Amino acid sequence: MNFILHLWQSFLALHPWGYVATAVIALIAFIKKEAISAATSALSKEVHQYLPHWSKLTIEIREVCDDKILASIDASGYTVDLYVFLRVWAVNQKEVPTTVKEWTLTVVAENQKLQAERVADISRWHQHSKVKRQQHGFTVVEDVREDLNAFGNQPLQQGIPSEGWICFVLRGVEDSLLQGSTLRLTSIDSFGRKHVLKSKGPWNCKGSMVNREMLY
Repeated sequence: MNFILHLWQSFLALHPWGYVATAVIALIAFIKKEAISAATSALSKEVHQYLPHWSKLTIEIREVCDDKILASIDASGYTVDLYVFLRVWAVNQKEVPTTVKEWTLTVVAENQKLQAERVADISRWHQHSKVKRQQHGFTVVEDVREDLNAFGNQPLQQGIPSEGWICFVLRGVEDSLLQGSTLRLTSIDSFGRKHVLKSKGPWNCKGSMVNREMLY
């Protein structure tokens, strides 16, 4: 490397026009770099210009239920691991199919914002509800236990709604946390677009959530 540098310096010493050549080469390299940067910037703007037309999801929360697992006991009271279940309905408004790649949940309660942890496996939970039915002229109460159908990651086609459960946990919180709070649910689709939904209680919940392996 030193030999090449020394050879080039010798060439410049013998041929003054070498300085001009060096300047021209440097100018061409600069122009090329600026052209590439401008093209990249233009392409990025073009992509973001059309990105809103690629996906648009309408999302609704149909039910909000919870399950409280004792977390700790101290002199001031006790805290729970609060499992929050959301029955979500979503539909794609655009022609291009998309999927929901990620869900996040923030709970805004009084002056605090709590980031919930996603619970991917909800196969051990079921929803327990009591349904009144008429049988032979009498009203009977029937216990109904339903498995939770998780919201899938299948492609969402235009105009065809999808529905299912998603779950989050807030660890070591008061069991009354959801009272008067606001849920901020964010989904990220396959195009990287964020869809934000804010919902304030009270919410509908037709039955309690039960996990036989996590009873008090």
